[in-house]
Amino acid sequence: MLEGKNQQCLDIQESQDQAKEEYARALGDVQTRFKAEAKEATLTLDNLARQIQDGQAALNRTVLEKDTRIEALKLEKGQLEGELSQAERRLAEQAQQYQQTIEELTRAQSMEASALQMEHECAVKLNQEKDFEIAELKREREQMAADHRDTNEMLSTSVAGQKQLTKLLRDKDLFVETLKAKATEAQRELDQKEAQQQAREKGQMGPMGKRPLCLSGHVVGSGENGDSVAPVSGAPGEGQPTCISNPTEPGTGAGPVEGEGWNILEELPDPASSTMRNL
Repeated sequence: MLEGKNQQCLDIQESQDQAKEEYARALGDVQTRFKAEAKEATLTLDNLARQIQDGQAALNRTVLEKDTRIEALKLEKGQLEGELSQAERRLAEQAQQYQQTIEELTRAQSMEASALQMEHECAVKLNQEKDFEIAELKREREQMAADHRDTNEMLSTSVAGQKQLTKLLRDKDLFVETLKAKATEAQRELDQKEAQQQAREKGQMGPMGKRPLCLSGHVVGSGENGDSVAPVSGAPGEGQPTCISNPTEPGTGAGPVEGEGWNILEELPDPASSTMRNL
């Protein structure tokens, strides 16, 4: 029985030894496997660390490049903003200068237009006054012509009034000369005003020549020293001016009086009628 137990103990001991050997083998395998896995993990960790370092370095380079580009863009932006500000200031100054120039030109144009308007109104007013004076002279001429006809009828029936008629005729000639002087003065003033107005409006209307007028066998024109009255000699077309019987008043647009002209001294009345009435 004791041997059986010893044998059993030996079997148990043997099985334990086998179990220990198996456990030792298994533990060695596990340790070997764990070491290999630890080594692989270490290699993997090293690779990952290197990759992380490389990635961090690349990231740092990218960030540095980005920062460099940002700084360059900021500098370029500052330069562009400065240039833009300068361009805006120049444009504002030029716009202000252009506006001032436009305002000055507008004021000058307004002043010139006002001055031309005033001169035109003065010329029209003067022409109207001269027309009124000419109409008055024509009415006086007609009245004197009627008086002259009445005087001729009265003196034709009286031989005794011949001497008085002669005296009245001399008075008539003197009055005719006075009217000639007045007509010449009025025509000279009109010609001077027309010449001044033509000189001012020469750039817009162009030059206009004068046409001499015939007054009772005399030509009213412009000489070297101003207006003059010269007698007409020779036939028309031989270097002599043509008489205008019904001219239009220059600068007024008014036409001639029906049946009348500038030759207002051809039928001047005789002041004898008023003298005869006084007698």
